[in-house]
Amino acid sequence: PIPQLVRDLMNRLQMYLGMNIDRTQGLKEGITNRWLYSEDAVKEAIVNALVHRDYHSHEPVRVVVFEDHIEVTSPGGPYSPIDLEDIKGRKVYTVWRNPSLAWFMVQLGYAQNEGQGLKKIVDLTKHFAGREPEFYFRRDIFDVSIPAYNPLLADLKNIAAREMDVNVDLMKDLPTISGELDRLKDIIREIKPEWVEDIREALD
Repeated sequence: PIPQLVRDLMNRLQMYLGMNIDRTQGLKEGITNRWLYSEDAVKEAIVNALVHRDYHSHEPVRVVVFEDHIEVTSPGGPYSPIDLEDIKGRKVYTVWRNPSLAWFMVQLGYAQNEGQGLKKIVDLTKHFAGREPEFYFRRDIFDVSIPAYNPLLADLKNIAAREMDVNVDLMKDLPTISGELDRLKDIIREIKPEWVEDIREALD
């Protein structure tokens, strides 16, 4: 049954949903101690994929864990017309492909009412990762990519957001400035080419 399948999948994914630990500080004091993913967002994406998939297709629902994101792919595109802007604007009002199954999962508390599941995935992912999930769909497929929390992007955003005092006391502030520059150099050395677009969004 689908509820048991969802529980089994979430249990298997626990090792990938863990916390990013700031090892420069104590566990409680670390300002960058953050869960990599919203467990509820990942669960919602899996439930959506199983409930709204096209059961005439022999293709399976796929859940793939990458280094920096989790991808959930379901056979069968949207059952009603939607576009990416509607999803980002939380204006999604979908029609259930499998209404009996969807109603059953709603009653069990595993699924959301019509159109609410995608909104939940967007909101929770943005809260945890600081970025929105990516959606890709066509007539025969629906794919959700949930990004992991990335401390490097968070550090860059924090550095960019800080107010700089024009009246710098060099003797007093130079050590702090040097520390910030060293930290920024460390961040730049760790940046991967595929993160460039995410960095631009983080700094906007």
